[in-house]
Amino acid sequence: LQSDSLNVTSERQVYDTLVTWYRGQQRPVKATARQKDMKLFAFIRFMLLPQDFIEEIVMNEPALSSPCGQKLLLNQFKACAFSGEKPKERNLVATRYCKTLQQT
Repeated sequence: LQSDSLNVTSERQVYDTLVTWYRGQQRPVKATARQKDMKLFAFIRFMLLPQDFIEEIVMNEPALSSPCGQKLLLNQFKACAFSGEKPKERNLVATRYCKTLQQT
């Protein structure tokens, strides 16, 4: 999840895949997600997601509405706000495909 070279079309695909996996685990997803549960969510580059997706989907995800989830989101947004830099884009499949087409 932390790789810049994931074979995905967008950061949303990373988010959707992790949430689907997380919900499928044996333990039920609770609004009281623990800090260790947030380690994988920390690899999602939330600043690359559209604002409406964050407001409508991310903020309503039980694991991320927990105190640990809120702290994770706040830390990512603060880091971006104070540094003035967005997280590095992943090498998205669509980007590589378009470059290949341009070369032919």
